[in-house]
Amino acid sequence: MATPLYELAHEYKAAFDNMQELGIDETTIEDTLEGLSGDLNTKCVNTMKYALRLEDEAIAAKTHIDRMTAAYKSKYNLSDKLKDYVKTNMIVAGIKSVPSDFFTLSIQSAGSSVIIDDEALLPAVYQVTKTTITPDKRAIKDALKLGDVAGVHLEYGFSLRVK
Repeated sequence: MATPLYELAHEYKAAFDNMQELGIDETTIEDTLEGLSGDLNTKCVNTMKYALRLEDEAIAAKTHIDRMTAAYKSKYNLSDKLKDYVKTNMIVAGIKSVPSDFFTLSIQSAGSSVIIDDEALLPAVYQVTKTTITPDKRAIKDALKLGDVAGVHLEYGFSLRVK
């Protein structure tokens, strides 16, 4: 059975640490680690190939989802337009009900809706003020460079670049 990447990485690191503790010279350490790195490098490359293939499959799935979402929206919008078309024409013709074997169409009052024509003309009593408080991460990062800021810390990470 193939050795997992994490085990190869730990073995590589352990070999490096052991040789440093034993006081082995840099050239010997480099030569030894170069020999050990074959499996590790192969495993890294193969794992990355698999990750990139999964990424391609995810992009293909997203493209399919986007197409299906567009089709869903298009069909739903057309359905709404057709319903509105029937309603409008029933109102124009003065027909209140259309019976059929499948269902009965009927026009009824839907109640009233408030339509805002010009918000600028509304008195303040009819307006609601919304306040959103969001941390300013750029300012916090700048402040952390000068000293501590309560409730936050900097975290350093690594990124993997694939060329």
